[in-house]
This record gives sequence, structure tokens and C-alpha cells, in this order.
Amino acid sequence: MRQSTPSGIRHAYFQGMPWYDNLDKPKDPSVSSAWFAAKRQDRTWYVDLLESALEFGDSVGLRDQYRERFAVIAPADLTPVRAQAEGRKVSGPLWEIASELIAGRYLNRVCGWKLLDHEPPGNKECLGDWEFEAPNRRTVFVEVKFLQEPEAVPTNAMAPWPDYRPKIRSALARAYRQLPDDGRGTLVVIVGEQATEIPAGIMTGDIFEALFGKTQVRFTIEDPDSMTIGPAFHDMFVQTAKHRRIGAVAGLGLRGFVNPDFQAHAVHNPYSYEGVRLSTAQFAPLHQFHVDSEGRAIFTSGENRDQIWDRFAAA
Repeated sequence: MRQSTPSGIRHAYFQGMPWYDNLDKPKDPSVSSAWFAAKRQDRTWYVDLLESALEFGDSVGLRDQYRERFAVIAPADLTPVRAQAEGRKVSGPLWEIASELIAGRYLNRVCGWKLLDHEPPGNKECLGDWEFEAPNRRTVFVEVKFLQEPEAVPTNAMAPWPDYRPKIRSALARAYRQLPDDGRGTLVVIVGEQATEIPAGIMTGDIFEALFGKTQVRFTIEDPDSMTIGPAFHDMFVQTAKHRRIGAVAGLGLRGFVNPDFQAHAVHNPYSYEGVRLSTAQFAPLHQFHVDSEGRAIFTSGENRDQIWDRFAAA
């Protein structure tokens, strides 16, 4: 089994930072700690994922820029007290920064997009995270948002599924300020864990419902065969009068067991301006939703998740 040593890439990125140098292994392994992601020696799916993200930063010459980002983390940010007060995982600040590299590597290695620029100028000179060239030669402006999620609490009871739609709408609103309408396609990538899951298909996911309203089942008692399933189209984030600079929203879920188990999907905005729209062909590995030229809702299946990690991790 490959071992990660203090001379490895995590150490190269984090050494000299107070939060990292003072990070001790918890005496109780059940206690949540950023030590597991930052310093754990044996291989786990999250160690492999974090190191792959940092290796991508190196491969595109951005180690110094991301070291500056990680250096902003304060030791107090990685304490259970702060995490509980902010309703997030202890290691959340670490993953929030790494999520940009994870999303960039996914688009590059899995989707085959060519990196053009880091922090490209967008709307009113606001900076995005990435600019890529998709396989159809389309230039795409990418903004990545990480959703902080609460620490899982062990329980024997069935816990209700949290409603992440307000957090997703807030993240999209912040991303929207950066999105241009200048001929480039636009993509917002939401990185999370539970928040990006699609337990029974895209229509039941929080990203879809944040965009179009809660999915509902409708029928009449007189005609049970009239049952339809679709969004409520109430409290919509996108429509003909707002947020039309969003070409598509992708959800990238970070989970794993032996290897990281990506669950990725893309929801195309049927109300977007023509100039920012993206082709479904550019997201072939992802599960997708789009509306065709005749106004029909189309759902397409992506690749098996088991096939994704090898491509993501490939040098």
C-alpha cells in the first residue's frame, strides 16, 4: 500500500502554515479533525482525492497561488467549536479551497476540456475560477461553489433529508455576479456531498429543485391515469426574466469508500441567453437534464461512476 509521507504533496502545499504545523492527530479516532485529510499517512479515498487536486494545481503551475489561499485558513477555523457554530464539517475550509482544483481536474481529465485560463475576467471584471475550451471548441467560463454541510451525527433513528435548496440558491446568486454574457458559455459547478446527490434521478435532486421548484406528483381523483411528475415552477431561481446568464449548473458530489465515488450531473438552463448555452455533448460523462428545441424535457444517463475515478486520477 502506497504511503503518504511528510515530504508528500500535502506537506509541500501546507508546510509553514500555523493551522497545519499545529495540527495533531486526535487521540480519539471518532473525533472529527482536519488532521485526517491533511496529515493522515495511510491511503483513504479523501486523501487520494485531496492529493489528486493538489497535483492538478501543480500540473497547471498554480501551487503558489493556492498556497496563498490555504495560508489564509486560521487554526481556529479547523476547531470543532467553530465548525459547530457555523454548521459545517471541521475540515470544511480546507475542502472549500480544494474544491476548485477538484472541479478543474474533473472537467479536464474526465470531460476532456482544455484549460485556457485561471481566474478569467467575467461580468464587470469579476473573476471566475476557470476558463476552458470544450471539445467542440466552445470557450466556457466556470465558477465553482462549495457547499458547507453539517457534520453527520451518528444516530439509530432515520434522519430527515436536509433541505439544501436555500444554500444552493445562495451559492448560485453569488456565482451569478461573476457570469458574463459575451459569447462564452457559462457553467456553475456546485461541489458538495449530500447536497449534490440525486437519489432517485436528477428531478429529485436539490439542484434541480433549487432551479425550478420542488418536484411534485399531480393527478385527479376522477382520472388516476392523469398522474404527472414535474417541478412546481414556484419560487424558481431561473426563468425568462432572471438569471439568464447561467448556461448550466453541474453538481459534483464528493463521497467514497475505497476510491472517490463521484456522482456528477448537469442541469441545463432552458431560460438562458443563447450566447451562454452549452451543448449536452460536452458533458457526456455526466447525467444530464435539458429541454430540446420542441420544449420536451430530456434526461440522459452518464457513465458508470466506477469508471470515472481512473480517468480523474490519470496523469
